[in-house]
Amino acid sequence: MKALFCSLLLVLILFSSRSQVNVETDDKTHQVSEVQSQKFPDSLKTHKAYLGVGFGYPWMFSADITYLSRRNIGFSINYSTYGLKSVNIPSDFESAFSKPTDSYSSFNILLVFDIRLPNQKFRPGFEAGLSLVSYKEAYYKKYQPTALIVFATKNYEVYYSEERFLGFQARMKLEALFTHFLGCEFALAGNINKYRSFVGIEAIFLIGRVRERDIPVY
Repeated sequence: MKALFCSLLLVLILFSSRSQVNVETDDKTHQVSEVQSQKFPDSLKTHKAYLGVGFGYPWMFSADITYLSRRNIGFSINYSTYGLKSVNIPSDFESAFSKPTDSYSSFNILLVFDIRLPNQKFRPGFEAGLSLVSYKEAYYKKYQPTALIVFATKNYEVYYSEERFLGFQARMKLEALFTHFLGCEFALAGNINKYRSFVGIEAIFLIGRVRERDIPVY
């Protein structure tokens, strides 16, 4: 009877010790999980803000600043300038230099809607909003060289008229985010307006807080 009592007591002591170890292990696991969650937040808990600079076709230079909320919804302030083929160029135009182009620039305020994918290194999205457009159109006047000019380099004088108006800018994009602070963006962009609408392609370099940090694997 005494031996049985001692055996039961030993079993209870071992069971109690094992339970305490499991509780401590669970507490430590929970603490590590909380630390990881704070150090490496989920995309839905992370604000993003970054700069973009790039080029495109037709000849284009663009610069913008973008902000994304925790829900991957935000806004972008963008300035773009384009060189478009002149619509009034005469068929017999000659010049020793490059042909004139119509100059097109726009200041855009766009709403941004990005889609969160399981692979956070890629992020498609859509942007749309109003733009203030400045358009310089080339006009041509027949050039008559004087007797003092033996070799004329052009046969037309070029003049420009400028118009300003509102337009609607839209962009479909795909961002490749190499790290949490560096990436690039490829976009199909277009502007609809009363004067001259167009569509072009863009390649933009991104720098800033473009996404959350990578979560380490333990």
